[in-house]
Amino acid sequence: MKKKYMRKIAFKSILLIVATVVLNSCNNKSKVAAPQIVNENEVITTLILDLVDSSDISKKIRLKSRDLNPGDNLPPTFEIQELQNNKTYYGTITLLDESKTPADTISNAVAEEKEDHQFVYSTNNLGFTVTYSNTDIDAKGYYVGLRPIIKTKNISGQNVNLQVILYHLPGIKKASAEENAKNGSADIQTIFSGILVK
Repeated sequence: MKKKYMRKIAFKSILLIVATVVLNSCNNKSKVAAPQIVNENEVITTLILDLVDSSDISKKIRLKSRDLNPGDNLPPTFEIQELQNNKTYYGTITLLDESKTPADTISNAVAEEKEDHQFVYSTNNLGFTVTYSNTDIDAKGYYVGLRPIIKTKNISGQNVNLQVILYHLPGIKKASAEENAKNGSADIQTIFSGILVK
């Protein structure tokens, strides 16, 4: 009888401990804050701008900027091909994070989060213009810039600089590229210097 009585006490004690732990766990859950999703700037090591001649799609040109260690303060390496005068080129931007194996295609994420991103292009020559494609827009109708259109006009023999900046604009993207440039943070910024237009 004594052994049975002791077993009952032990069993009740275990139940009490378990119940206390469960109650405390429930109370603690109500106090834990929900995790916040932080949309940080992407890591981008490589920017590729592929251009196709609108009058002959077999003619393709590539501009490439690559910096596998952005924190070392050393300039990127560039691959720059010549463009032809009085041409229209349709462009496609590819962004890579080559610090990973295999490389991560960041431009896919930019396309998925187009409401939070915009490319801004600028040049040092009025005869070298970059515009947005009307089909390259987000849900609000704001330009994204993954498919730029480049035109060369009456600048044969000249060298041109092209600056490309991808701005990260979570929740603050506007229609104006100038305003986005002021308010956004740059995911990547590069300058293709000395592009020869023949």
